[in-house]
Amino acid sequence: MEHIGRRLREQLVELFGTELAAHPDYPKVSMLTVEVARGLAFSAPIRRGHGDALLLDYWCSAAATMLGRPASADDHDHHALV
Repeated sequence: MEHIGRRLREQLVELFGTELAAHPDYPKVSMLTVEVARGLAFSAPIRRGHGDALLLDYWCSAAATMLGRPASADDHDHHALV
């Protein structure tokens, strides 16, 4: 299991980039990212995709704010965090 956790952490650093991964709040964002992904995966059969985009927008806004990069209200690109 530790191998899976280590690989996931490595992939998140690749996703966020080394600059954001160096931010003091990155560990919190990383942990929340994993938990949001788990929650979405677990509840997918119940939700049937309803609300996914809105939840991802909320996550992007929260993560961007925590990492000192507030997302604009017009920003709907989930990759704009980095």
